[in-house]
Amino acid sequence: MLTYIQRAFATFCVCAIPLTVSGANLIANGGFEQPVWLFQSGAGTVQATPRAPGCGNGTYSGKFAAFVNSNGTTPPGYGSVSQSIPTVPGMKYKVQFWAAGNCVANGPLTASFAGTSIDLSHLGPNTPYTKFTFVATAASDISTFSFSDTFISSGTYFLDDVTITPVP
Repeated sequence: MLTYIQRAFATFCVCAIPLTVSGANLIANGGFEQPVWLFQSGAGTVQATPRAPGCGNGTYSGKFAAFVNSNGTTPPGYGSVSQSIPTVPGMKYKVQFWAAGNCVANGPLTASFAGTSIDLSHLGPNTPYTKFTFVATAASDISTFSFSDTFISSGTYFLDDVTITPVP
């Protein structure tokens, strides 16, 4: 039988364990097969087959991918795909995704999570799906992954197979 102090210590130890499990993907529907993401302005999902986008649409895997393009109106040329997830402040997270540009993709593009951003503007016309990885440290209990452009002058960028996992 546990004493009062042993029970209190056991309860404290259980509460101190982080809420995330190493290796588990925290993003819901990272392949965009179901509608759980937030899309703003010139953004959404496209149904296509796995292939390089070329002058059409393409996914990295599955039947759907997300996109941002020059049709956004708030501000002009703006598009954003994002999802907020629970995180543990001070914990590091590994972010991975696949991105591509169609035959006329052109303009500033970034991916960000928990205050860390990477510039994807080098993805230009006819860029096949390329894997990107970075590590970010959460500063709060909710962090947002965002794939967005600030002014695409033409074309479309695609996003697929997003994963965010805690770093042990």
